[in-house]
Amino acid sequence: MKIVGNVSLPVGGVVLAIAMAACGSSSNGSSGTATSAPETAASSAANVASPALLHACDLLTPAIARKLIGAAAQQTMRAQPNPHMTHCHYRSGTGSVDVMVGDRWDFINVGQEHVPGEKPLTGLGDEAYINSVTLRVRKGTHGMEITATGPGGTYTGAAADAETAHGQALEIKTAKTLLPRL
Repeated sequence: MKIVGNVSLPVGGVVLAIAMAACGSSSNGSSGTATSAPETAASSAANVASPALLHACDLLTPAIARKLIGAAAQQTMRAQPNPHMTHCHYRSGTGSVDVMVGDRWDFINVGQEHVPGEKPLTGLGDEAYINSVTLRVRKGTHGMEITATGPGGTYTGAAADAETAHGQALEIKTAKTLLPRL
């Protein structure tokens, strides 16, 4: 038995205590900023696997917005809500197109997996889902969420169904236009 300070430990316990102390110091470091080797490798892999974040407004340009919703299309938003997502919105008298782009699919898809009425959409990107509100598309590690509408207004019955169908058709058209640029 070996005595360490005022505590009596078996020799194996001393080795374990030293190993644990070494692990703690390598992951915390004296400055508190160092990371362990596995975390560093994972971070490096994530940086390599995820290409530079493209801004949604660099994809949805004024010219494209005009083709989608008319000559009067005006940009109403250009934002980056977090380090992994960008947001662009255009509106005109004939409709609106809202695009979120993320360098990680899970940031676009999180919480959206079980939206009522959602269905997979084949032939668009690597994976796509559409519902009465949005279209989400994955291409590689990137994700895109598109919300499109016709002119503002309150619709009921068949008019509401027609408006939803129009919005979905515009979302699909937008995705087909933007995906090659993503």
